[in-house]
Amino acid sequence: MTPNRRPHSQERQQNGRTTVIEYYERHKTEFGSKVDAAYRIVEQKLVPYKYSTIYTWLDRHIRKIKD
Repeated sequence: MTPNRRPHSQERQQNGRTTVIEYYERHKTEFGSKVDAAYRIVEQKLVPYKYSTIYTWLDRHIRKIKD
């Protein structure tokens, strides 16, 4: 039986998302917008994900907070 690799990659992505959201929450007053936040997080190289992924995570997080 071959091991299922999906949970591992999902776990890694969840850890990355958590890292990004925690960083955003600690520094959100320093960002001018979600775009600015995503670009600056990419520049920090906190996680191995591209701008579009980080922006999507931030967008969903901010919408969730507003609801």
